[in-house]
Amino acid sequence: MGGQLGDLKKIQSGNSNYVLSLDGGNFEDIVKEEIHIQSWLLQKEEKTTRRNYRRIAKTFFNKFPGLSIKKTETAHLVVYLSSLSHLSPSSKRVAKDALSSLYSYCVKINYIEKNPALALDHIVVPDRTAQRILSQEEVERLVTNEKNLRNKLLFKLFYFSGLRVSELVRLRWQDFFHRQEKGEVQVTVLGKGGKIRSILIPEHIFLELLQLRTKTGKGGEGNPTDEGSVSAGGMGSRGDAEIVFKSSHEPYGELTSLQVWRILKKAAKSAGLSDKASPHWLRHSHATHALENGAPIHIVQKQLGHSSISTTGKYLDARPTDTSSKYLKL
Repeated sequence: MGGQLGDLKKIQSGNSNYVLSLDGGNFEDIVKEEIHIQSWLLQKEEKTTRRNYRRIAKTFFNKFPGLSIKKTETAHLVVYLSSLSHLSPSSKRVAKDALSSLYSYCVKINYIEKNPALALDHIVVPDRTAQRILSQEEVERLVTNEKNLRNKLLFKLFYFSGLRVSELVRLRWQDFFHRQEKGEVQVTVLGKGGKIRSILIPEHIFLELLQLRTKTGKGGEGNPTDEGSVSAGGMGSRGDAEIVFKSSHEPYGELTSLQVWRILKKAAKSAGLSDKASPHWLRHSHATHALENGAPIHIVQKQLGHSSISTTGKYLDARPTDTSSKYLKL
């Protein structure tokens, strides 16, 4: 057993994907729990979520050497979250949600009887949605100022679809269905929690995307001066399985959420917008502008993929158009 443990330690020392330490505790139990943790992480489709949840789990167990999943009590979680006082409320809630997700998974597979995170108090995060909504003019400036065709259409599709970053980067050509007789395009979206929904986007956005497909070669830069053709056939061929927004670097796969975040950050700065802007701001702007222009709230809910209409409802109050204070006199 000693040799086996030593070999595994050598592997672990060169692999940052491991969460648990092999120092202390029963070897077989540690390996079993590590397998459960890795299985839990593999179910998270978004790479950024996997990376963040792995880091959180690792820092949690590092704080309590020798602690196992089975022996974790609510008090351990309270102490850990209390040590994160230097972080913002939203970051603390992500940490809480990550650990709650891990223990919830272990309950589902009958490894533990109950989730110790269920007894934790709710972490209140101030709603700053109103500060993260671009005006119509700002959206237009962001798009117009961008010279790169791929990035320009990335921003346009974000705004007109209201998709999450993780949903947009996974889009493939086969997810689009052109209803030519109706002049609209249906898009099949793999959403949060593996839920699939169908949304509609304007036909002109889809036609512009087809231009991107024609103008780009292996990469996805799509500068107006680029030459070349799509690496696979046109619509209706095996090329339909290709990613819509490709990385400009080999192996020309899908853009990561982090890459998209950097692209928009750079574009926002160039357009003179807030340096805090992120791709999610275009989703906020989609919802707010749609509601302000008279879109029924249930339509916006379906487009955004919200499970609860109350989540969509926050956009109704994000930019108030009237106030009772104007009816007062002093």
